[in-house]
Amino acid sequence: MRSVVRRLAGYLLLLGAVVLAGTASGLIVMQIALRGERLEISVPSVEGNEVVNALEKITRAGLNLKVTSLEYDDEKPRNTIIRQAPNAGSLIRQGRDVHVVISRGPREFDMPDLRDLSVRQATNLLQEKGISVAEMARVHSDVDEGRVVAQYPPAGIHVSDMGQAELLVSLGREPRMTGTPSFLGLSTAQVKKEIIKAGFAPGKVVYETRPDAASDTVVAQNPPAGMPSPEGTEMDITVAQAAPSAGRPATYALYRFTLPANAGPSEVKVVREGKDGKKREIYNGSNKGGETISLMVDLDGGATVRVFLNDKLAEQKQY
Repeated sequence: MRSVVRRLAGYLLLLGAVVLAGTASGLIVMQIALRGERLEISVPSVEGNEVVNALEKITRAGLNLKVTSLEYDDEKPRNTIIRQAPNAGSLIRQGRDVHVVISRGPREFDMPDLRDLSVRQATNLLQEKGISVAEMARVHSDVDEGRVVAQYPPAGIHVSDMGQAELLVSLGREPRMTGTPSFLGLSTAQVKKEIIKAGFAPGKVVYETRPDAASDTVVAQNPPAGMPSPEGTEMDITVAQAAPSAGRPATYALYRFTLPANAGPSEVKVVREGKDGKKREIYNGSNKGGETISLMVDLDGGATVRVFLNDKLAEQKQY
């Protein structure tokens, strides 16, 4: 009986040892597994690497390579890594993902034909393709003013973005030079017609008292007679006005008129009206906003000065 009890006790002790050993083994395995989950790896640097090399590095480190996107890049060759996340040197758990952006290389295309486009159209088209205008020269040509005459690189050349182009822009047809005729001695009624007939544009008209000249005739002009001038040049003239009545001292006042600063180019006409009701134009010209007109006004017998901007009365002053 005692031997049986001893055997049973021995079996129980052995069973307990086995159970204890199994429990301890399970705890060790669990601790190892937990340690494995907490294992952190330093992310290798793959920026600038070709995709295959980057994949090898990431895989060897126990991580996964994930492609986020493909982008055009002027500096990174095609199929190389532009950037990565997490950054190189970051600590992450084994088996996690490293996201990368892969280069498509530079954007390439054929240079468009910019000839006969306006400068704005050509510039916008180039900017859409990542090209800036490096230099712009202007020349007279048969092409309309403001249009592209020539370009570099020429149309059809294979180029990449972020390059630069040079444009040659037209100033329009070169104006024809003509000899300037003399308008001296012509009356104001004749001179405007003759100025236009000669290929010039009517310019400013200034009135001065000239005792030695017939009233209401041209006594000076600019450009002067005989000078070669481009067609369409403005012709400014000075017109003689009547001298004060004999036996009376001449009395003058300085009259100034400043155009509104916000006014565009305006046709300005200044008219003097005497006490006798006679009117005389003492200024006629085109002026810009902010410009000041200064005139000597004959006050013989009293006078009223009226300023017209584009044929509308702008100011009136009585002396």
